[in-house]
Amino acid sequence: MYGYLTITPKKLILVHPQQGYVIQEWYLNTIDKFQLIQQTRIEDVNKVLSMTTCSDSSTGKGDIMIFCKEAVALLQAIASTIHQILTHHSKQEGGKYQKELEEIGEWLVADSTATEDYYKVPPRQVRLFLFSFRIELK
Repeated sequence: MYGYLTITPKKLILVHPQQGYVIQEWYLNTIDKFQLIQQTRIEDVNKVLSMTTCSDSSTGKGDIMIFCKEAVALLQAIASTIHQILTHHSKQEGGKYQKELEEIGEWLVADSTATEDYYKVPPRQVRLFLFSFRIELK
């Protein structure tokens, strides 16, 4: 697959670059984690991202490898979107998600020179929170 990857408050969407139609979309609550994959070629470092989907994903359970020249920025955009969702729901729930907000907030402001492992979005923050709001997100 080849295209533009877009993140919205509910979905990650792969769009055809010339014709603009949706090739594939994944609800954020069906994604377990994102992580940078170590590369042996220096020109590919920080450009290959693995997206692990769960069984209720539109593509089923598995790992999807994504080559993205700005993989770190993509991870930050995903974390930022999740942070916005948590902020919105935390206000509605009276601070119920404050711990998750703080953890993601720390991740967002972290030094960009950190090791690759630092860019893994913890499954608990993504999966458990978004799973609990599955009905609202779909």
